[in-house]
Amino acid sequence: MRAQVFDQYGGLDVLDLREVAAPVPGAGEVLVRVAFVSVNPIEWKIRSGAFAAMLPMTFPVVLGNEVSGVVTRSAQTSTNTASVTASRASSAAAGTPNTW
Repeated sequence: MRAQVFDQYGGLDVLDLREVAAPVPGAGEVLVRVAFVSVNPIEWKIRSGAFAAMLPMTFPVVLGNEVSGVVTRSAQTSTNTASVTASRASSAAAGTPNTW
């Protein structure tokens, strides 16, 4: 899957669109084929490093936690599909999940 990833704090120049492994949903989680994503002001501030002391990130990081799309897989079954709008999606696609 494609994801906008960064490996260090900085400006727009640290963003890199790359192929990453699709995450595998764990218990109570679903995999969503994202149609739309929102990046909020807090997220560009996180990318800049402005909150590094309060919210340290484990690189690489994928931001954009408000998504809309189709559920393609869950931990319970790989055949159920449904539309979803999530207000908090995991950014675990590129590495360790960042919780903030």
